[in-house]
Amino acid sequence: MVKLEVTIMKVEDKIQILRFFLMVFNGVFLVLGFLLLGSGLWILFDRNSFITLIRAEDQPIEPVEFVATCLLVIGFVVAVVCFIGCLGAYKEIRCLLLMYLSCLIIIVSGQILITFVLLINKNKINDVLEKEIHLMITTYGGNGTTEPDNNKNEWKILDAVQHNLECCGIYNFTDWQINGYIASLNDSSVYPCSCFNITTSSIFCSETEQNLHLYKKGCGKEIDDWLSENIFGILSIGLGLTIIQIFQFFIGVHLFRNIGRRI
Repeated sequence: MVKLEVTIMKVEDKIQILRFFLMVFNGVFLVLGFLLLGSGLWILFDRNSFITLIRAEDQPIEPVEFVATCLLVIGFVVAVVCFIGCLGAYKEIRCLLLMYLSCLIIIVSGQILITFVLLINKNKINDVLEKEIHLMITTYGGNGTTEPDNNKNEWKILDAVQHNLECCGIYNFTDWQINGYIASLNDSSVYPCSCFNITTSSIFCSETEQNLHLYKKGCGKEIDDWLSENIFGILSIGLGLTIIQIFQFFIGVHLFRNIGRRI
C-alpha cells in the first residue's frame, strides 16, 4: 500500500513537472509562430520591399505566394495547437494531448515543405528579380517628368535601394544606358538622382551640370544579400520551431503516458 502511494506520488510529480515544461515550450512555440505569421503577412502585403517586384501583376511567382500562404497557415495553426496543448495539459485530457501531438507532426511536415520550396526556388527568385529590375530600368521615369507623384511604386523602391546602398544599376552604373529617356537624350552624364549623393524630388540628374558624385558600384550583390538574409531569417525561425517541437513532442508523449499510468 505504501509502495503504491509512493508510486502515485512520483507519477503525480512527473505530471506536474511535464505540465510546467510543456507550458513553457508552448509559450516559446507561440512566439515563433507569430513571427512566421508576420513573415507571411509581410510577403503578401508589404508594397515597399523587393517582394513587390517579384510579385508583379503581369508576372506572378507562384512559389513566393505559396510560401507566404504556408507561413500564414502555419502561424495560425501554431496558435490553435498551443491552445489545445495547454488545455490538454491543464485539464489532463488525453485525447487533446493526442490531437496536440498529431498537429505537431503535421506542422513539422509543413515546415519541411516550405524549406524545400525556398531552397529550390532561391535562384529562380533571383533571376526573376533581376529581370524585373532590368525592365524597370528601361521604363523608369517615363518621359523624364520631375513630378514625384507620377512615379510608380516600383521606381520608388529602386530609388530607395540605390540611395540607401549607394549603388547604381544592377551590375554597375552603365546599366542605365538602356533607359528609354536617357537613351533619347544621348547624354551619358544623366542618371537617376538616386544614383548620386543628393536628396531631391527630381527623377533625373546630370553628373556634369551639378558636379555630383555618381555611385559606380552595382546593386546586384546587395540585392542578393538582402534576399539571402530574409530567406535565412525565415528558415532560422522554422529551424527554431522544429527544435522546440521536438522537445514539445517528447514532453507531450511522456505526459500522455504518465496521465494514463495514474488512471
